[in-house]
Amino acid sequence: MAFAGALLGYCCLMVVLGILRIPFRCPPCLLLESALNILIGLGYIPCLAFYFLKLQEVYNSQTCQDRQQMYSSKGIQGYSCGMSGTDIAGGLFGVIGIIIFPFGAILAIRAFRRVQQLKQGPQGALQLLEVLLNILVLVCVVSSFVSLSGFSSASAGFAGGSLSLDTMSYPFQGTELQLVRDLDQKFSIERAPLLYGSLAVSLGLGALTLGIMIGNARLHSRFWILLEIIFSIIAAAAYLAGTAVYLHFVLQINRTDLCKQRAQLYARNGFTWMNCEVSGTDGAAAFFGLVLVVFYTASTVLAALQWKRIERLDE
Repeated sequence: MAFAGALLGYCCLMVVLGILRIPFRCPPCLLLESALNILIGLGYIPCLAFYFLKLQEVYNSQTCQDRQQMYSSKGIQGYSCGMSGTDIAGGLFGVIGIIIFPFGAILAIRAFRRVQQLKQGPQGALQLLEVLLNILVLVCVVSSFVSLSGFSSASAGFAGGSLSLDTMSYPFQGTELQLVRDLDQKFSIERAPLLYGSLAVSLGLGALTLGIMIGNARLHSRFWILLEIIFSIIAAAAYLAGTAVYLHFVLQINRTDLCKQRAQLYARNGFTWMNCEVSGTDGAAAFFGLVLVVFYTASTVLAALQWKRIERLDE
């Protein structure tokens, strides 16, 4: 309900902005809409997976079986422990959302290109990709931190809700449970600087890139072109250094005795994926960081060429 309600509010807001012709007055709004639509479409995939996995878990629980038997004993057959028609319908509409929102992103990009065709060169599309890549870096870093936090993060998340360690399946017991909690907490503390540093870089550079893009769309002056050149050089250097530092500390943390002891403890319980190798999300974050280095360098070249064209026109 929270997810669907938030999306309903977002769609209504986009309709109101369209009626007020805000995208025509400020075309970068279309780029923001496109980015949000892509994220929403991708976000539907894990949400649907979680939805059906949680439903299956509830229907397989002993509580549901006892409830079904109680209703059946009274001759009521409408409370079985199986997927209902509304559950399936919700999943189908979610699949439609996976298709519709990316399609809306494509339409928003086409509308932006149509509005900006005479105003702006290829920098706008390139800067849109830079904003999206910054978001992907952010998602990968957060996903890496959460997935590598272990079962301690899960128990902390369920502590304030209706579930607890007594009602959920937990692989560790007794002193082993306390040990894995301590190791998870120490490991998360060691990785915390990577999380907060990456958040600052990706959010900061993403917001500044969006600001430069909006400025170039509204103000065509040498000042903004020069500002874009300086910013792109700084951003490329920052991501190159940041990616190197990120991988260095990830490898350094993975070589510690803490990581090895934690990996052995998880491996004894069958969780071999919790090892001391570079995770896929860490590798993806580094890859997107290097792609951003290339893109910011390309933005620098394009802005410099635009500067030269303006100089030739002034002559």
